[in-house]
Amino acid sequence: MFGGHFYHGTIRRFVSVFGSLFNDIRVIRTGGSSLRVPLAYGPKDKFLARIDEQTDLEAPKVAIKLPRMSFEILNISYDTQSKLNRNNRILSNESMFYTYAPYNISLSLSIMAKNQDDALQILEQIVPYFQPEYTITVKEGFSDLVKTDCPITLSSIDMSEDYEGDFMSRRAIIYTLSFDAKVRFYGPERKTGVIKKAIVNTLDTINPNGYETQSVAVIPKTSNAEGNYEIEESISFFGLTGRAVLELYSAEQSGNGISFIKGETLTGANSGATGYVIKIEENVITVVDIAGLFELNESIVGATSGAQRMISTPSHFY
Repeated sequence: MFGGHFYHGTIRRFVSVFGSLFNDIRVIRTGGSSLRVPLAYGPKDKFLARIDEQTDLEAPKVAIKLPRMSFEILNISYDTQSKLNRNNRILSNESMFYTYAPYNISLSLSIMAKNQDDALQILEQIVPYFQPEYTITVKEGFSDLVKTDCPITLSSIDMSEDYEGDFMSRRAIIYTLSFDAKVRFYGPERKTGVIKKAIVNTLDTINPNGYETQSVAVIPKTSNAEGNYEIEESISFFGLTGRAVLELYSAEQSGNGISFIKGETLTGANSGATGYVIKIEENVITVVDIAGLFELNESIVGATSGAQRMISTPSHFY
């Protein structure tokens, strides 16, 4: 039903990073000798079974050595608290992925030792880093450029002692550390085209018709990142077809003594914007069919009357 094979190695990658947290733990013995604690993936029962194969400490045949550690995945469950909109998209180069599916992974780390001192040395080299969580950075499987912070929480520590038989028999002291981690699973890769042209319209906050459009395009459109291409940019103004209320300085401050006439065309001396006068009050003019954008403190001139006044406030569109 789903169709199409894909594999990002999410769990494999996470298990590798999780194991690397504990792969350099050492035990110092009396006399100063240092022993690196082996670490392997697998259930602790597997290693305990190998210990039981050789219970006699005096026998020349050597069984599995202690101390050692093992870890395994116990459970994977959906993380409802981290759920995002499934239609969100992540872009990486020319690839696109829908938002990840969040899951919780439960893991256990078993510390096995034949004496308490070895076990406690190992335990104390781990516990201080989890308060109660430790965050690691993991590269996402679909791209080395995309990295995710993955919190790992230490939820509990259990201790048990596997011992049966006489005083010459082997025993195993086991500390089991339980962890919970958050992992993201991504679906199949979806190819997306390269954006080669972008158009941005800048709108006025009051007039919905706006006043400027900016275009950026790659020329020629068939070019790629390795080829020869140019970037072409252009900016143009919209025609503002709405109304504008122009508040003017008094005639004594900025006029030439001539009054504007209803129905004539006004032109901005600096901006070149034009408009058609439909209403005249004492120091306020209402203009429609605007082309361009009138500026503050510029002079406007009537095409028919020849009147001239200066704008005292920016244009109010509605």
